[in-house]
Amino acid sequence: MYYNELLSSYTNKSKMSWNIINNEIGTAPNKKFIQTEFKLGNKSISTKQSAKMLNNYCINSVHELITQQPKTELAIFSLKESFPYEFLQIINIPMTETEVKYNVYSLKNKTSCGYDGLSNKILKLCGCQISKPLTYIHNKSLISGTCPDCLKYAIIVF
Repeated sequence: MYYNELLSSYTNKSKMSWNIINNEIGTAPNKKFIQTEFKLGNKSISTKQSAKMLNNYCINSVHELITQQPKTELAIFSLKESFPYEFLQIINIPMTETEVKYNVYSLKNKTSCGYDGLSNKILKLCGCQISKPLTYIHNKSLISGTCPDCLKYAIIVF
C-alpha cells in the first residue's frame, strides 16, 4: 500500500520502481523509502514492533519445543522415526586457531550487532583474543554433537 502511494505520486514510474527495488534489496544509495509500519485493516503495527514480536515468537517456540522433548534420546528417536534412512557420518576434523582467525578477519566490516550485542567490527578488533576460546567451543561442539543454546538465537529483521 505504501509503495502504491509512492508510485502514483511520481510521474517517472520506472525510475521510482527501481528506487523501491534497490531500497528493498539494500543497494539504494540513500534509504528514503523505508516502510516504518504495516496496516492490517484498521490496526497499524510498526516494523520494529512486528520484528520484536516475531523474535519473541521464535524464541518462545524453541523453549516450548525443548520443554516438550526434554530428553535427547526422545528427540533422536522421533527424528529417526520421521527420517527412516541412514544418516551420513560426519568426520570430525577439528578447526585450528588459524582458521578461526581467518574467518573472523574475513567478516564484513559491519557495525550492526547480532543477538549477542557484538558487531563484526568489534569481533575483528579482538580477533586474536577470542580465537582460542572460539576454537575450543567449535571443536567441543563437533566432538559432543551439541551446540551451546546461546549460539542458536538470532535477531530477525525485515
